[in-house]
Amino acid sequence: MDCQTLATVQFYAQQFYSRFPNLERTPQKAVIISLSPQECEVLKWCMAGKTKWEIGIILGVRKRC
Repeated sequence: MDCQTLATVQFYAQQFYSRFPNLERTPQKAVIISLSPQECEVLKWCMAGKTKWEIGIILGVRKRC
């Protein structure tokens, strides 16, 4: 790594670490997501390791053309 690149990386690292504590303290609004029953079912099968093709077969849905 040449000196210019090292200086640039060091600069960005210092900027990140000087701002990081403020990022953690910024309050975040809670986002409530509502899923349909079918979306919940899809997620359940995704967690079980099924592919999108398998999930389509299980749920009896077909690909739109």
